[in-house]
Amino acid sequence: MTHKTEKSRAPGIRFWPIPAFQQWRLTPASRRGVMAPTQMEATFVRKLIHWIAERRVDGPSMSIRAAWFLALFVCFHIGGAAAQHVLSGVRDPLSPQLSDVVFSTRFLRPESSDVARSFSATRAEWIYVPNGNDDVGQFRQLPAWIGLTLNANPTLPNGQGYALDFDGTPLVAPWMKSWGAKWVTTTHPETRQALDRQLERSLAVGAKSIQFDDPLLQVYSARSQGGEFNPATQAGFIEWLHHHPDQAAVRSAGLGNLSESYRDFLIQKYQVRDASDYKRRIQSFASTNLWQRYIQSTVEEYFSSLRDRLHGRKPNAVALSMNVSIPWPDAKHPSFFLTAFPDYLIAEADIIDTSSLIAQVATARALRLGFTPSIRPIDLARNRVAIAMYYALGALPIVPWDVFVADKPRYFGTPDEYGDLYRFVRTQAPLFDEYEALAAVAIIIDPNRFSVAALQPLTQMLAQRNIPYAFVLLNDAKGGRPLTKERLSGFKLLVTALLEADMPAADRAILASLDIQKLDPSAVTAARLDALRLFIAAPGGEKLRVFPRVGVGQKAGSWAFHIVDESKGGIQLGSGQGECRRRIGVRPSSLGVSDNTVATWVVGDSRRLLRGEKDAEGNVYYTIPDCPLWGILHMVKENLKTPAVPH
Repeated sequence: MTHKTEKSRAPGIRFWPIPAFQQWRLTPASRRGVMAPTQMEATFVRKLIHWIAERRVDGPSMSIRAAWFLALFVCFHIGGAAAQHVLSGVRDPLSPQLSDVVFSTRFLRPESSDVARSFSATRAEWIYVPNGNDDVGQFRQLPAWIGLTLNANPTLPNGQGYALDFDGTPLVAPWMKSWGAKWVTTTHPETRQALDRQLERSLAVGAKSIQFDDPLLQVYSARSQGGEFNPATQAGFIEWLHHHPDQAAVRSAGLGNLSESYRDFLIQKYQVRDASDYKRRIQSFASTNLWQRYIQSTVEEYFSSLRDRLHGRKPNAVALSMNVSIPWPDAKHPSFFLTAFPDYLIAEADIIDTSSLIAQVATARALRLGFTPSIRPIDLARNRVAIAMYYALGALPIVPWDVFVADKPRYFGTPDEYGDLYRFVRTQAPLFDEYEALAAVAIIIDPNRFSVAALQPLTQMLAQRNIPYAFVLLNDAKGGRPLTKERLSGFKLLVTALLEADMPAADRAILASLDIQKLDPSAVTAARLDALRLFIAAPGGEKLRVFPRVGVGQKAGSWAFHIVDESKGGIQLGSGQGECRRRIGVRPSSLGVSDNTVATWVVGDSRRLLRGEKDAEGNVYYTIPDCPLWGILHMVKENLKTPAVPH
């Protein structure tokens, strides 16, 4: 199509389709389905357009040649990422960088700083607040970024702020009974004052982030322990009911004119006898739902206030993290509501199987939260595989040192066992910080209608086939998140984990406007997924897991494919495996990888050029030497240099 209006033509140029290129310049790359050009490339295109527009060319031939030259540059130099969605990572300045090494010593030990250095640590987090100033010198020897911890068990001088059961007995978490740490409630001023003192002490010694351990606080007491009946909590309930927006629900629960304590109400209306009786019958009371919703609101209020206080610090905001482990984007999870508050999650994580590990990272990403898991150790080989996979997926596994293990001594991994993995990350930091994950499949989820049973078979099949996916949420703990074309662009398959009739009308309209295959989970067969494979493992490579990432910004036009061999967890990086080889096939057309790329195999601090072999179907195979646990197949376009602008 030609554009002949005066507004669309530069003076003296005939048949020059300027509007098309103006639209290209103004349309985000994610909507075009291609990788974003680097700043240098975008500048070059703008200068080239300007140069052509300024030239007075007689006749169509020169203008056509100029247009052809520009189109050729745009299509072959900048374009090329096929239908893939780039998952923008969490780049909040308060969240860790993707190449950070996070070290934790729950309680400062004399050797902590030396061990942190031996792991190349850049951050020290999840450290409990010291009671005095004796440890200030040790803090100064730790990495520059220090994160200290508050928890649900501060010492209360007067003992008035503890969470209580129906009988008035202080509650202790089951996993803390051996040392008798009592649970607190933030509804009481004494608790607030104790937490404030710990916070100020943390900030005084230079904490740049604050983690809250056991952040459910009194919600856990109310839901799991038959609490929480502190007088301050009960007094607040009356006021909360008075301002509740649905007074019909309040009356229906029998709480319309509540003036006495909630405990007295339960005795009079339901003849509750004691703590045991209450705990046994709690789900039968019409008032329980409002009571527990009120308890949750008190925790929400505390963390909203804490976050605002930390973010408002001058001259530098302080980050907030939480020990919240969310395996799936399921609003029914007891801690889901807490995901509205932290900048990132520092949480204990099970590493039982690969599929669940991938889903947990996808969940954190979907919730727009950085993820720093503390693995629950199993054995050396599986621990090492999990650390490699977490980093490959964009999470930052904490160094496994000083880790709580149920019914066992604390676990202290050594630099000889794990140091090579963390040194690899630091040595190759740009391959982590400047590359984002890719996804081929979007799984659209309403967390309020989530079903693990319906979705887990699909995520397992995707993990088995090395097909990267993303959870796309219609809402989260912060509110609604309407679908947009930008959120769904580039995916090859959209899986709707709920009935479209249950979606908002605007979301249904967006789905209908997209020319992308849409299925429900039960309709996704193995054959359909096989057609979406991005990688092909040759015989012997069945245990290879591949996690693709694409360069952004100045690294556009390059790819970093993390390859983790689940069968080699016990092998140190760079130790060499003699004649062992693995072959991995890449489908360039699916990944947007052009023919003119240079492939390098990166392990530890070494790099080795690889030569690809193309088969009849266009797949390119690379032979990976030495069969290491983890390495990166780094592919870079040969023509990344920006051509000079004509003048």
